[in-house]
Amino acid sequence: MKIKSFATKVTGTVLLAVASVSAHAGTTGEAIDAAVTGGQSNYALVVTGLIGLGAIGFGIRAIMGIMKS
Repeated sequence: MKIKSFATKVTGTVLLAVASVSAHAGTTGEAIDAAVTGGQSNYALVVTGLIGLGAIGFGIRAIMGIMKS
């Protein structure tokens, strides 16, 4: 009788653990997708900023060169 009770507890615990892991896997995948999307947005913003800084630097250097001559 004790073995049957123990087996029932173990089975219940295993089923609960499996359900918890599968539910956690879904939220983890969504979190990874959100992080990748956020990283891509940040990367695009940084690239745009660097191109803008380069253009501003080029323009200032051109203006300074014209003013010297």
